[in-house]
Amino acid sequence: MTEERRVVTVLFSDVAGSTAMGESNDPEDVRALLGRYYGIAREVIAAHGGTLEKFIGDSVMAVFGIPQAHGDDAERALVAALALLDTVAKDPQTAALALRIGVNTGEVVAARQSDAGDFLITGDAVNVAARLQQHAEPGTILVGERTCRAVFGFRFGAKQELAVKGKREPIEAAALIERLTERRTVRAPFFGRDHDLAQLDLVARRAFSERRPQLVTITAPAGTGKSRLVEEFAGRIRGGAKVVTAQCLPYGSAVTFLPLRGLVRELLGAGREEDILPSLHRTFMEAGHSEADASRLAALIGVTLGDDTESERRDRDELFTAWRLLVEAQAARGPLVVVFEDLHWATDTLLDLVENVTVSRMSTPLVMFALARPELLDRKRNWGGGRRNFTSLGLEPLSDEETRGLVQGLTEGVPRAIADRIVERSGGNPFFAGELVRAYAERRREGALDAEILLPDTVHATVLARIDKLPPDERSILELAAVAGRTARPAAIHALAPQLEEARIVAALEALSQQEFLVPQGADAYTFRHIVIREVAYATLPRAERVRAHLRLAHWFEESSPARANELAEVVAYHYRQAISLSPGARVPEGLPVAKVVAALERAARAAANAAAFAEAAEQLRETIRLAPPEEHLRLLELRGDLLLFGDEAISGFAEAYERWRASSSAEPGVGARLLAKRLIVAARWAGSLAKPLPPEEFDSLAAEAQRLLDLAPDEMVSAKLACALSLERTRYAKLDPRLVEELLRGSENAVALFASRGDIEAESEALDALAALQRSAYGDREGSIATTQRRLANLSR
Repeated sequence: MTEERRVVTVLFSDVAGSTAMGESNDPEDVRALLGRYYGIAREVIAAHGGTLEKFIGDSVMAVFGIPQAHGDDAERALVAALALLDTVAKDPQTAALALRIGVNTGEVVAARQSDAGDFLITGDAVNVAARLQQHAEPGTILVGERTCRAVFGFRFGAKQELAVKGKREPIEAAALIERLTERRTVRAPFFGRDHDLAQLDLVARRAFSERRPQLVTITAPAGTGKSRLVEEFAGRIRGGAKVVTAQCLPYGSAVTFLPLRGLVRELLGAGREEDILPSLHRTFMEAGHSEADASRLAALIGVTLGDDTESERRDRDELFTAWRLLVEAQAARGPLVVVFEDLHWATDTLLDLVENVTVSRMSTPLVMFALARPELLDRKRNWGGGRRNFTSLGLEPLSDEETRGLVQGLTEGVPRAIADRIVERSGGNPFFAGELVRAYAERRREGALDAEILLPDTVHATVLARIDKLPPDERSILELAAVAGRTARPAAIHALAPQLEEARIVAALEALSQQEFLVPQGADAYTFRHIVIREVAYATLPRAERVRAHLRLAHWFEESSPARANELAEVVAYHYRQAISLSPGARVPEGLPVAKVVAALERAARAAANAAAFAEAAEQLRETIRLAPPEEHLRLLELRGDLLLFGDEAISGFAEAYERWRASSSAEPGVGARLLAKRLIVAARWAGSLAKPLPPEEFDSLAAEAQRLLDLAPDEMVSAKLACALSLERTRYAKLDPRLVEELLRGSENAVALFASRGDIEAESEALDALAALQRSAYGDREGSIATTQRRLANLSR
């Protein structure tokens, strides 16, 4: 028999009142009942990585940490104890049994009998666990003091001192009450950054005391400590400020407003999806808005969250204003801190929204943090520029002395020579230093001598070395979680690997969180502890595997959440686009219907355009057109013009669609007229948005061609649109002859009435703009033109 000393956690479970049960029941019935209890115990303990040491009468003894130590054996033992109580209580055969459980951690001597594989465990930790079980009340779990100190994420009762048989001194214990949904994670000690922290504190005190919103941008490379700095700042805030976070995703540039969904839930404290819109309405009502305005503002916020069911285009300024009013309403209740993590991944539209929100019209105690890598400033060189309430902070690497202090804080007893090597290789990057410490600690646990330990040269190599040592299940699940993004749930991973049971996936995610690859977030979610870990894990997957994984996720989102189609449209499109970009030649993977991809990208483009994210909609449409068959191009190019509304992308959409129409063998005149009228509306109404406005002579030539085509295929809607385009164009240059103005006015008025009767809101808006432009041209002053327009419209409606 081979012996070894180990620190383990021992679980003892006993059936309370078993003597009386044996006296009043037939022995065969008692045997069957205990047999079922033993079966449950065997399954529960094995599921949590424990070893069933023995059955003694009606007692069960299990050990966690032998033959395999997991690093979280104390936590596994407590989770197993709770599961054992719950499973026995819910099983119809064993529901009448009342268990008493004791759990204790300590050093034991374990003797392994090599031929049988059995263990003989001896040590005081075993005796104390048995005594704790004896002192536990029926239906409770009594936990030793060392176990309580070794775990987090659990709630215990008051500390007890127990006088137990065989012990000279009382032992300390506490009853286990529950496992917490959200568990705290051990954070690295805070070193350096004192001046940066003082600057953040000064900005916040000014924002809160002067009630003037502040935008603080913190830029630094990955791992430098941006999030850690803000966490430390948030932990020191006085006065009970509320802190909420929006996490931008690695595929943020493909999903416009997705980070805002998590932000709004934190702002409102809305636990369920169906609570969000009612909570928004209530918040705006409490802020003093009317019933109608509260409904409208809630609906506008809903558009950015993907809750818009009307598929109606919303004005960008209105959407931004709704968000500003929401944040103002929350800040008016008390100091508010809003944190945008990894903002370098955000879309341009989301960046504009963040800047807009801090241009507050109200006096509110608000601080917004934008945490980003330096590439944010490469994309947006004027980010925050010229504003009084803007602060930019660039984090420098830690000094050697600060890094050495961090290393000593992360692990006890690291030799000076090893610490010096870690300091040298980390380059002042706190995350890299932490990963090197973990790599060193793992090698020491494996029995390596300090002289034998080689530390990786880069942070990616460090993380990869840790990933390489994971068991196959855990490594595979970590890689699949990386495909899902920064945060993953068991259901998404099960969709990627349906051969794995969800219980097995959850167990692997738990193990990965204990090894500090992931952080449990509650609500079944796990987030990568650092984005670099996600990047390395994702890169380890072969390209073909990534393609398959992205396709599976896209299908899963489409099939499992049809009610959230608008909200998830851009997520689905992202996964399809990733699968295509990773395929040879950036082609649609074999077996994937092109029509399915085109429909998904088109849906994403519509969702983005409805939320006024025009740049993002244009990008989706460009890829849609690239992938679609040629016969779809004319329709999609016209759609590009329709969705983007203004600017060069919109007018080129109509122009390219017109050229394709001309080149087609069966060109219908009505289609050509419609495309020309739409192009002319953009040219006249949004001339200021074009890099090169349409020259007057070209405008007239296209208008004449549109009219010729209308003569061949009359269409009152297209005729009305052309009339509006002509009115807008004519008023751009000179004061018009009154007779021409009157003629154009009649055409625009008829267009307003026609578009209103057809329910075409966008076209009606174009006609009203044309009418207003004509009034300004005729009467020369804004007030007069508005009054006259209102009178004419009133007469028209009568």
